Amino acid sequence: MAPRTVHYAFAHRILRDLALDDSVDLVGEAIAVDLGPKFATMWDDSNAAVAETDRIPPAGLATYVVQRPDYAGVLVTLPAPVEPAEAHAVMVVRGATPADTSYFTWEHGLDATTGGPTVYFCGWNRGGNHVNYGTRQDPSIDAFVNEVGTNLANG
Repeated sequence: MAPRTVHYAFAHRILRDLALDDSVDLVGEAIAVDLGPKFATMWDDSNAAVAETDRIPPAGLATYVVQRPDYAGVLVTLPAPVEPAEAHAVMVVRGATPADTSYFTWEHGLDATTGGPTVYFCGWNRGGNHVNYGTRQDPSIDAFVNEVGTNLANG
């Protein structure tokens, strides 16, 4: 049970690397223009790089600007995850400088004790290392957005 190539690569490599690139202000760009078409093209490019049987339709791929008193970010929802380590959504949060930009994932996983499905709140640091903050009690988008804010406040 490995993550599907397109799903994993998009959330954990392609979009992450773009978001954490110091020369890119993804949040500022999202405030100025709808990033949906750009991300749809990136998803299509990822699909084109794999065999037809491994392609994933983009249903569920959407981009939203989140502007809260405590942070501004770009929320990207993804096609429904199927395998562990595939993300439900990601959040890119603008920092004071590009080097302070944060990247969080809401990931599908399996409970180590029961083997049943669960969800995790994770992040990626600038060195490309994955940080698992643990299971999420409330698997909703609103809770994910709030957990990002809590993590930033405690970080």
